Amino acid sequence: MQLPKAEKSELHDSNTITPGTPFMDRLATALQYYVHMRLNSDPGWQDIEVILSDSNTPGEGEHKAMAYVREQRGRPGWNPNTKHVVYGLDADLIMLAMATHEPHFYILREVVFQQTPQEHAAANRPQFYSKNDSNSNNNNNGAAPGDVSGQKRTSEKEIKKPEIARKPFQLLSTSILREYLALEMKNDDLPFPFDPERILDDFVFMCFFVGNDFLPHMPTLDIREGAIELMMRIYKNMLPQMGGYLCHGSKVNLQRAEMFIQVRT
Repeated sequence: MQLPKAEKSELHDSNTITPGTPFMDRLATALQYYVHMRLNSDPGWQDIEVILSDSNTPGEGEHKAMAYVREQRGRPGWNPNTKHVVYGLDADLIMLAMATHEPHFYILREVVFQQTPQEHAAANRPQFYSKNDSNSNNNNNGAAPGDVSGQKRTSEKEIKKPEIARKPFQLLSTSILREYLALEMKNDDLPFPFDPERILDDFVFMCFFVGNDFLPHMPTLDIREGAIELMMRIYKNMLPQMGGYLCHGSKVNLQRAEMFIQVRT
């Protein structure tokens, strides 16, 4: 029996971009070449240090980045006022950034909000601006459309300046978020000293109950149904009775965690 000739599919196989595939190996080589080329030829890259962590290093990108931040703090000469900026839309970045307890940590995100289909179509329509836009309505200087005597002369080079697509971004400051969380969850009736850093660790731990990339959410807790606000309210009320915080570093006090999850609302 003669097998038919294998035809190359026009569909993209997502398995080709997993670690260990030839595609990812070629991509790692291309990235190394690109970084070396920029460092050797681009003046804007001369005074920066580039660390490339490709698929040959196990782990998710955000976890590898946070591990690097934590490792740097243990090195001699570390500046505690170092500022960190991470780009990404993954909500886990917010939790990971707070868990580092770094005072200056920012997350650059694309603006994402709920829209109607009509608003979504309008928002995704390319918008452009150029340096001539501010003068586009004032070129006539009050003169009639056919009168060029009052118009500002512009060269052909200025008219053909490239247009740039605008994309909305937002910068999330975790230091401000930390302050708001500490104020929101502060309880004045605690029989032990209030520690905002321990509060942050407990908040990150509580958010595991509503799921993340690796854990499913608890059946009775859903973010869309206000689960995080519910847990924050219960935690604030239960903290004096628990006698301490849920977490100490990476260790969880299981007895207090049991008291917390057994509260009936």
